[in-house]
Amino acid sequence: MRRYLKKHIIAAVLVFCIVDGVILFLMRSPNPDSAAEGMLPRLIMIVILGVLLPWLGLFKTAGLQKKGLWNSLLLGLPLIIVSLLVLLGSLRNRGNFLGLPTVLIYSLNMLIVGIHEELLVRGFVLNAMLKRWQSSRSGVIGSVVFSSGIFGLLHLTNLASASVADTLAQVIYSIFIGVFFASIFVRTRNIYGLAFLHAFVDWCFYFVVTCFQTSSSSAKSDPLIIILVSLVFFATGLLYLRRSKLPMYSTAEDGE
Repeated sequence: MRRYLKKHIIAAVLVFCIVDGVILFLMRSPNPDSAAEGMLPRLIMIVILGVLLPWLGLFKTAGLQKKGLWNSLLLGLPLIIVSLLVLLGSLRNRGNFLGLPTVLIYSLNMLIVGIHEELLVRGFVLNAMLKRWQSSRSGVIGSVVFSSGIFGLLHLTNLASASVADTLAQVIYSIFIGVFFASIFVRTRNIYGLAFLHAFVDWCFYFVVTCFQTSSSSAKSDPLIIILVSLVFFATGLLYLRRSKLPMYSTAEDGE
C-alpha cells in the first residue's frame, strides 16, 4: 500500500486534505469564539501527519529543521507588522477582559492551528508537489499556487459557524496569504518559522473577539480590506519566487 501511495502521492495528499477538512467540520465547537475551538481534532491530525510524513518518504523535506528559521521570520516580517496594526486597531472595540486562563488557552490553540495548517499544507501538500515538480521553476510556482488553493478551500469548514459571504472572503484571502507562506517555505525549507508566523497572525486577528466580551461583528475587520491587503502579500510571495532568489534553478534551464 505504501508503494502505491508513494506512486500516487499527489492524489494521496489531496484525499488526506479532504479527510482533514471533514474531520474539522464534524468536530467543530458549537461556540466558534471559544478559546479552545478546534483544538482536539487539530491535535489528532498533527499526530497522524507525524506518522504519514516519514511513512511516505516526505519527512526529510518537510522543513522540520533549524536551518532557515530566522530567514523565514525575516521574510515574514511584513505580515507580522500588518498583523500588529490589525491587533492595535481591534483593541479599540474590546469589551471586558475574560482573564489570563482564556488568553493562555487561546494562545496554545493558535499555536496548534499554526502547526497543523503549516504541517498539512506546506510540509505535506506543497512538499509532495515540489518533490514531483520542482525540476522546473514553472513547476515550483504551479505547486505554490495549487497548494495555496487547497489551503484556501480548507477554510470552507468555517461554513459551520460563519456566513457564506464571510467564508468565501476567507477562502479568497487565505489563497493569497497561502502563496506568501508557500513562497517562504520554498525559499527557506523551514516549517517552524512558518508555524510561528501563522500562529502569530491568527493570534492578532482573533485575540479581541476571543479574549474579551466583544461581539464578532464589532471586532472583525472588513473582508474586502483584508482581501486587498492579502493581494499585496500574494504579489510579494511571487516576488520572493523570482529566479534570482531560487539558487537551485539559477544555473540551469527550466527544463520545460
